[in-house]
Amino acid sequence: MAKTRRFERHKKRIHRLKKHPFVVPVLTLLVLFFITLVGFVSFNATTIGPADARVVHVFVDGKETTLPTRAATVGELLDKLGVDINEGDVVEPGLDAQILEDDYTVNIYRARPVTVVDGEKKTTILSAQQSPRALAREAGITLYPEDEVAVSVPDDVLKEGVVGEKFTVDRAVPVKLVLFGQPVDIRTHAQTVGELLQDKDIDTSQVTVLPPLDTPITPNAVIFVTSPDKNIITVEEEIPMPIETVDDPSLAAGTTQIREAGSPGKKVVIYEVDKTDPAIKTPLQEIIAQTPVKQVVARGTKVTLTGSKADWMAAAGINPSQYVYVDYIIGRESGWNPASVSANRCIGLGQRCNPQILISACPNWQSDPVCQLQHFTAYAEGRYGSWQGAYSFWQTNHWW
Repeated sequence: MAKTRRFERHKKRIHRLKKHPFVVPVLTLLVLFFITLVGFVSFNATTIGPADARVVHVFVDGKETTLPTRAATVGELLDKLGVDINEGDVVEPGLDAQILEDDYTVNIYRARPVTVVDGEKKTTILSAQQSPRALAREAGITLYPEDEVAVSVPDDVLKEGVVGEKFTVDRAVPVKLVLFGQPVDIRTHAQTVGELLQDKDIDTSQVTVLPPLDTPITPNAVIFVTSPDKNIITVEEEIPMPIETVDDPSLAAGTTQIREAGSPGKKVVIYEVDKTDPAIKTPLQEIIAQTPVKQVVARGTKVTLTGSKADWMAAAGINPSQYVYVDYIIGRESGWNPASVSANRCIGLGQRCNPQILISACPNWQSDPVCQLQHFTAYAEGRYGSWQGAYSFWQTNHWW
């Protein structure tokens, strides 16, 4: 009887518990906690919080993966993803690059066999280069600006002896063009003399051309363009090499690296000289003899910050993506000395040349670098939009 009464009391307690208003929410939370725990263990026990997670886009093998991560560097991220980097593969930015901001993009280019065909010469290399010209250079082939490199699929791999992708160099033909007595060495893909002069925008209606316009172009041919009715002179001038600078977070700040080598071009300027006054010259035409090649220069933005500098910037609320620009400017303005006073009475980390403005904003400025960084951040953002904008201005003017 005693056991029966205890059993009845236990059933009543369970019945009352089922009717309790908090039973369903509590059970739901327990189930969700269990699911989260399973996911935590399944995904290498890594949780993502809004304060320290960065959204990254990883492009590998032609596929994009977008995910949040707490990895500090590109190498750590790829390790967590299980992405192997093989010999010859290219990772942009580099494996040591820090992940400091959202929408961070990582590109992985896989090395693959490539055959570069230059006339009778075939060179097979393992390369991750994407640019045809860069591939040719990596294969040890010297290219002229007018040479072209085209990708194609081999018709018969065994017969042609081609491994992997096929890149064929289409050489421009060297020609000597004598313009009104001025010899100019050029390279061309034109088939005839007339087509060459047309490509160079030379009006053949007012000049004498030898050999005739329908003559086929052959290597090292000499073509004369003269004008018996005009007093003509030609001047050869250099075309400056265009330079493109790109930021590279894998290179140390203050360093540069030539990513793609370039070269200046040449042009010939044709002048008509007044027959009565030789000092009067009228430019008639400019002819591009050699096309300039753009040079791509990578500019390092990687800065390793430890100790007080990093602590100060973090305490001042500066976005980590701006650290490299802050370090560059402050390092050159004051050497990171909060109490710095220059010979012309500019003071503080950023060298405020109206001292009272900084003193009013930071009364203890000599011992308060965090307040100073907040003050100079407001200045950088107000005048230049960001520390990066201030950095670009400083690069040109050496002050800000």
